[in-house]
Parts: sequence; C-alpha cells; structure tokens
Amino acid sequence: MIFSNTINVVATKFTLLYKIILCIFITLLVFTGIGVATIMPTLHNMMHELNHLHLIKSTLNYVSGLLHGMGADPEVTGYINLDQLLGKFHRAGEIVYDYSTQVTVSFVVVVLLFYLFCLSVSIQRYTTTSVVHTFMSCNGVDGFASNLFRNLRKSIIFGLACTSFSILYYIVTLGMSVGLGILITKANGYLGVLATYLFIMLSLSSKRALFATWLPNAVVKDMRVMEAFKKSMRDLPKTFWENWGDFIFFYFVFTVIGVTSIILTMGLAAIIITALGLLFLQVYELVFYYHHNNLKFYIDNQRVIDPTKEYKDAVIEDEAL
Repeated sequence: MIFSNTINVVATKFTLLYKIILCIFITLLVFTGIGVATIMPTLHNMMHELNHLHLIKSTLNYVSGLLHGMGADPEVTGYINLDQLLGKFHRAGEIVYDYSTQVTVSFVVVVLLFYLFCLSVSIQRYTTTSVVHTFMSCNGVDGFASNLFRNLRKSIIFGLACTSFSILYYIVTLGMSVGLGILITKANGYLGVLATYLFIMLSLSSKRALFATWLPNAVVKDMRVMEAFKKSMRDLPKTFWENWGDFIFFYFVFTVIGVTSIILTMGLAAIIITALGLLFLQVYELVFYYHHNNLKFYIDNQRVIDPTKEYKDAVIEDEAL
C-alpha cells in the first residue's frame, strides 16, 4: 500500500521532476565550470606532457597486439610490447610526481567541489520534501524556488549534517565492499562481483532505513534538524524493519533501470534517473511517515488516504471530508 500510494503521489507531483533535473543540471554545470577553470590552468603543463605519451592509444595498441597475436619484434608487427607500455606509465608517474604540488591542490579543489555538489543535492531533498508535504497535508501548492529560499537556512543545516555523514558512510561502504569482493574473487570472479553488488545494495538500503524519518520529522513536525534526528533515532526500533525491505527492492529496481538507461542513452539519462530516484525516495519517506503516524494525506487532488482503515476503506473522496 505504501508503494502504491508513493507512485500515486509521484504521478500527481511529477512536474517536480523537471525542477529537480534543472537544479541538478545547473549546479553540475556551475561546479564543473569552476573546476575546469580552476584546475586546467594549474595542470596545463602536466597534461601537455602526459598527452605526448599517448597512454590510452598505447594501451589500446598493446591490447590489439594481444588479440591479434603479437610477434616477437614490435617493429615488424606494429604493436608495442608490455615493457614499452610499462615504460610509458612509469614516465607518466614521474611527470605526476614532478607536478605533485599542483596535483595536490587540484585534488583538494575536486573534493571540495564534490562536497558542495552533494550539499546542493541534500538541500534539494529538503525542498522537495517540504513541497510534497504541503500537497499531501492539505492539497496545497508551494513553489519550488520560493520554498527553497524560505527554508534555506534549515535546509543548509540538514544538508551539512546529511552530506558529511553520507560521504563518510559511502567511503566505508566502498572500502568494505571492494575488500569483500577481492577476497571472494580469489575463489570465484563472478561470485566476487555479485557479493560486492549485494553488499553495496544492503548497505545503501540500511543507511536509508536508518534515517527514513529524519527529514519527515524536520518538515512535517517543523523540528530543528538535530531534534528531528534524535526523534528518528528514538523511533528506529519501530521504523527500521518496516521499510528496510522496501529500500532494498527500490535500489535493486533503480539500479537495473539506471544502468540499462545510461547504457542505451550513452550516459544522457544519468541526470534524469538520478532526479527520479531522489523524487521517489523523498515521496516514499513522507508516505511511510504519514502511514506510521496514522496521518491522513492526499494522493491526488480528489482522494485522501486514511492509514487507520483497511485498504478498501482507506481511500476517501475529498468531498466526504
């Protein structure tokens, strides 16, 4: 019932998807532009020297040689051998070391811009949740931009807390999943890849289930961000297992849809799939919160759901209220 109601609310507020896509696209464009303008002049000389090594072309040349059966004499076959390829990469390492200061500065800039981009996404999460809550609670309409600026301070506080924790969590998850995959790969390569994927899905689902009521508490109950976090932790024994399985299913489905779409569109669908995932997750968390607290809510402009009733009696026409 929660999933079906989530789909109904997403369909009703589907225009939010375009606004989320626009925000992600603009922030991505801005931060990419800042990154390129900052990093490229710093690394211009290094990149110029690396380009002369033709690392990608040389690697493809070597792989082609292996596929075609490279002969003993590279000058005859036209393909480079392994020693030559390793020599190019060794020289590339020396070049990077010579520019270590510039590389370090560029790395710090990339990390900072990545953090700011993740922060902007978390701020959009707060705004999306607030706009959807206005609709679900009273069939009201709230502008995305006006809501964003009205709640900017609170959304930034939430964004800083959520982004900082999430990045640390993802780093640990990635490290553990790669380590697990390497261990299992020694026994079976395909099994190692599968184990890594399953571990990542379980870890992401667990994180989402742990904090599923954090943002709804802050928005619906108008709590301070840390107060809402503490409330979500107190409710955790009642909420975690109720939605953990749903998040596992969600991440699995969106992984399949996302990878397929990105491959078919040569990466063009990445922003659309990301925005759709963000919208669906935020709506799901709100719907779950309303169900968990037995609060009535709109799923479209005419129908209201009463979580205290059985499914067949839960849908109420607006005129009857």
